[in-house]
Amino acid sequence: FKFNDNVSIGFGHSALYADGELTNMADGGLKLAQAAAGLPGSDDGFVKMTADDWGYGFNTGILLQPTANARIGLHYRSEIDLELDGDAKVSGLDHPALADGNGKQDAKLDITLPDSVSLSGNYSLNSRWSFMADVTWTQWSDIDTLDIKLQDGSRSVAVWDYDDSWRYSIGAEFSPSRTWTFRTGVALDETPVPNDGLRSPRVPDNDRTWVTFGLTYRHTPNLSFDFGYAHIFVDDPELKNVSDNHDPTAGQSTGFHSLSGEYDASVDILSAQVNWKFK
Repeated sequence: FKFNDNVSIGFGHSALYADGELTNMADGGLKLAQAAAGLPGSDDGFVKMTADDWGYGFNTGILLQPTANARIGLHYRSEIDLELDGDAKVSGLDHPALADGNGKQDAKLDITLPDSVSLSGNYSLNSRWSFMADVTWTQWSDIDTLDIKLQDGSRSVAVWDYDDSWRYSIGAEFSPSRTWTFRTGVALDETPVPNDGLRSPRVPDNDRTWVTFGLTYRHTPNLSFDFGYAHIFVDDPELKNVSDNHDPTAGQSTGFHSLSGEYDASVDILSAQVNWKFK
């Protein structure tokens, strides 16, 4: 809604559908016998959890235009709570000395996806060239654990202890005509992972550098289409003795099962958007 030539506000409702699958090995329990035989982990099974849920939130923002060539925007996107319900299936625990641990049971995971605040600016040098910058804060500290609760009372807990993070970006826009606009930009995106010992093999994240390209095609004054591509360079993540499957109900100390390793990571993102303007 536009109050006047200098102030506009916006509001939106967010509906998010999450459909997830988490997997890990199940400890077969015969560690000493396996080690003696040179077959560590040979009696381990496999666990797969699948679950889904809908979550809802909102986003809002204000746009200020102090001069004809400059705009400043402040945007907030709310957190979204998810209660993922599904089941966990165990297979492969078939050693004759073990009780049958195979089967399926209900499973549940509650998680809060973080809220974020962005401050951005746009300056039009002339009718063709514009430049922009953005700073975004995300409250990743909303996520401290990934705590899966099973029907039999056991749990699978991954301690993440995420930190809040910042992203800094700059970009440029070129409009050779009223029909076409082309964009490019670069961003430095901090990881919320506090250290290598808390980096999860499920989300092997690290600091990222984004390089982006995009365009807008205006079919009519009311209808336009946006297309974008981003490549994300990720600093090679490392895991150092990470315990990502701890069951506090079993009396095992965190780190009983641990994992170390290295990743070579990158991401490609394609996006498209349709806009309709009401007059």
